[in-house]
Amino acid sequence: MRLTVPNRWFVLVVGCALSAIPIAPGSSAQEQNREPTTVDIIDLGAHAERLTRSYADAPDHEHPYYQSRFGSVGLHVLSYRQILPLHMHRMAHVAVAVVSGEPEIVQLHVTEDAVGPRSTLFGPGSLVYSPPYSGHRWTNPSSTAMHVLLVFASPPLMAPLDTNVYVDDDDDRLLLGGEPLVVDTKRELRSLLESGRPARQRRLPALSGKLTSLSVSATTTIDPSPGPTFVYAAGGQGRLRCAGTHRLQSQTLAFLPRNTACEVDSEPATPLALILFRPEDDGVSDILRTETKLYSQADEELVIRDFFRDRRDGVFLDVGAAHYRRNSTTFYLEERLGWSGVAVDALGEFGPDYLEHRKKTRFVNYLITDKAAGNQRFYRADGYLEVSSVSRKAAEDQALLYRGNDAITELEIPSITLTALLDRLEIAEIDFLSMDIEEHEPAALAGFDIDRFRPELVCIEAHALVQDAIFKYFTEHGYRRLDRYVSYDRFNWYFAPADTAGRRP
Repeated sequence: MRLTVPNRWFVLVVGCALSAIPIAPGSSAQEQNREPTTVDIIDLGAHAERLTRSYADAPDHEHPYYQSRFGSVGLHVLSYRQILPLHMHRMAHVAVAVVSGEPEIVQLHVTEDAVGPRSTLFGPGSLVYSPPYSGHRWTNPSSTAMHVLLVFASPPLMAPLDTNVYVDDDDDRLLLGGEPLVVDTKRELRSLLESGRPARQRRLPALSGKLTSLSVSATTTIDPSPGPTFVYAAGGQGRLRCAGTHRLQSQTLAFLPRNTACEVDSEPATPLALILFRPEDDGVSDILRTETKLYSQADEELVIRDFFRDRRDGVFLDVGAAHYRRNSTTFYLEERLGWSGVAVDALGEFGPDYLEHRKKTRFVNYLITDKAAGNQRFYRADGYLEVSSVSRKAAEDQALLYRGNDAITELEIPSITLTALLDRLEIAEIDFLSMDIEEHEPAALAGFDIDRFRPELVCIEAHALVQDAIFKYFTEHGYRRLDRYVSYDRFNWYFAPADTAGRRP
């Protein structure tokens, strides 16, 4: 039996904000939209007490402290006997620090091609991490105490794009998730004291490397970051020195503005256990941070340039290429970096412009699918050619959404698989694959021998209806999604071979 399912759980962000919005308890709406230029200190324990008094009858409540397109930080109060059923996220990495109480957490992870449960009661000082497609269930077994949780997410939990996906224990999608992680900050402190060193810092394998454990028994420095830094004191007592001296104690959250360096030291008998969260520490180059795209629909062009570091003379395969320049993911590569390749589209009317304007690109008129079966039905969106599709409904819906005109023309187009097409064109290797074919991506991938051609980077449109199939395909073929790019492009997912994806610890 499913018990209470709070609609608001972990949904700290209702849209993808373009700028940071740190939010302090009791601040005004005007203050909420201004990023502080000085250090902010929040007593999480005191704030949680106010929340539990104010929302004593509510099943759960959350208060956001920060939200941007890169991540979110917020406090969540889990009420008496509250149960959050088993759920997962498709995009967001979520780490939860237990501020008070002892919630029971069930995590489901992959063990030898099966889903195995791990159930534990976690007390204050614990940090529990759930990567995308991993399952987790939260329960407050107490009838007398509310449980307070500090939630870090990256990218932010964006409704309706990445809210909770409730699943059963045997849901096959859970096999796609990475193994969850538990960090015991008390154990981190013991390791520090046993080492005899003044500080111990390690990058945690969580939130794409944006989370760091820092244990302190003497004075140490927190280096400045080009983005904001959040410092959570999971245990101990001490001081933070930057723009004045600030007291740190268990259940304290400090917000450090961008480019701020601080010294931190602990009381002699109470070493500090700290968790550092840097939501903008994603390892991208200045191409993504400072430059402006020229041709692509969103920032696909900049992501591709960042991945290849503006490498010259590569080979691309652009499936669903459409217009030769408008909203193109490959025009910059050819025009500015000397790449060559193949553009494929089911609408032949795009071909003449490629012949005239893209001398290093071969345009071919095919419908890409899972098998070559002669002609296949295709729906031309007359109001907006770029959203034409094998699916009549998808073409109508997209054309109506973007152009207010759902006029459709039914066509018969010759079909072919990607593998057969590449063989016919005598292409043995490709560096970059771009695919945007309006919910037909899983069928096209089924006809592609990716193990043979092994593109270094794949940019693929990920509509909600086909996300699970796309993620499964690439996971099963040894590719890893590059989550550092999710904050920059909400339309597409990017994959690279796991052994060359530049995965950070």
